[in-house]
Amino acid sequence: MASSKVVYYLPDSANPFWREVVAGIERKMAAFGLAFETVSAGHDPTLQLGQLNECLQSRPDGIFVSPVDMDSVSAPCRAIGRAGIPVIGIDQAMTGSTTANVIAGNMKGGYLAAHHLAASLAAGKGIVHVEAEDLPNVALRRKSFVAEAARQGLQIIKTIQADSSRQKACAGMNQFLTEKRRFDGVFAENDAMALGVIDALDSAAYSPWPVIVGFDGVKEALEAIRAGRMHATVAQNPGLLGEKAAEVMMEVMAKRPVEITTSVLPTLITRRDA
Repeated sequence: MASSKVVYYLPDSANPFWREVVAGIERKMAAFGLAFETVSAGHDPTLQLGQLNECLQSRPDGIFVSPVDMDSVSAPCRAIGRAGIPVIGIDQAMTGSTTANVIAGNMKGGYLAAHHLAASLAAGKGIVHVEAEDLPNVALRRKSFVAEAARQGLQIIKTIQADSSRQKACAGMNQFLTEKRRFDGVFAENDAMALGVIDALDSAAYSPWPVIVGFDGVKEALEAIRAGRMHATVAQNPGLLGEKAAEVMMEVMAKRPVEITTSVLPTLITRRDA
């Protein structure tokens, strides 16, 4: 087993969420005595497709996959599995294309974000919703958030599409600020975008400071919460997600049965917890 190698095909190594997933996998891989490599797609679905196709030539002993675009990687993941290489999906349930999946509880996460904003703001207050890509896990998060926000009487006055990018979120918020519309809260569908919103608000010296809620629980977001720049984040615990995925991989490689889908439920982290 010491000579075995496992490879993680991830969307973007620049994203702090994925870096923490990698750190979680690395901790377990080191304990298990397995060699571990990462292959980043730079958020390019075409590049990731090519990387997975090349995997059949390099033939690692197992792979983890977090797809940039789930539809485009389904076929190569199935081919890799048919070649006898275990495929563990991380953060998205790629049922039918993988050996097993380890995912976050996105429905609960969206609810927690909206519920916290509602508890922090009066009914009828305006909020800005910063969206990531239309991935299945994000869609669950978004659907749950929008439904609970409406139920609580919050008004989504602006939606900004930022593709999980801190830079795009900053640019989108800068553009929105030129509209001179009042808002009281922000929900960003990941922490990187929440930090981009903070960058824009800091640059504009915006006041009064809104209630900002992110999603992921990455280190820089926790630092922003402690500094009073963010109000909360829905922590998926990406490190634990990586550790669980590594444990599932070990079970599969040992020919032991595993659940098709393992969920790691999120928690809300505020200044009291950070």
